[in-house]
Amino acid sequence: MVINGLNSGANVYMADFEDSTCPTWSNLTEGQRNLRDAVRGKITYTNPKTGKVYALKDKTSVLFVRPRGWHLDEAHVTVNGRVASGKSALVSLYHMISCVRYEDSAIWVLHLAFISHYLTAFESHVLT
Repeated sequence: MVINGLNSGANVYMADFEDSTCPTWSNLTEGQRNLRDAVRGKITYTNPKTGKVYALKDKTSVLFVRPRGWHLDEAHVTVNGRVASGKSALVSLYHMISCVRYEDSAIWVLHLAFISHYLTAFESHVLT
């Protein structure tokens, strides 16, 4: 799906980890692997039944990542003994494994909006 989305010809492709993903640990980590490979231009898939190979074209859509919400816990990640928010865990992981290409001018966008409470605003400020 990531390959087809980035090859679609659209200006932007959104990888949605909030509303469009069942947040199982395997879904989230596989999604991170796909984003890492996509950012590096190395993502491929071969259909085992047809043998058809999917790969990125030379020109792709801009990758826009919408992480999980601040209000959602990520039970698999703790910080100082406390469960991390889904958004901070995903953003940290995505940044660590995908955004190592600053010098290569990789274009990526993170959606960090939805501040509805002063504590959420504080958490957002602490992360930046």
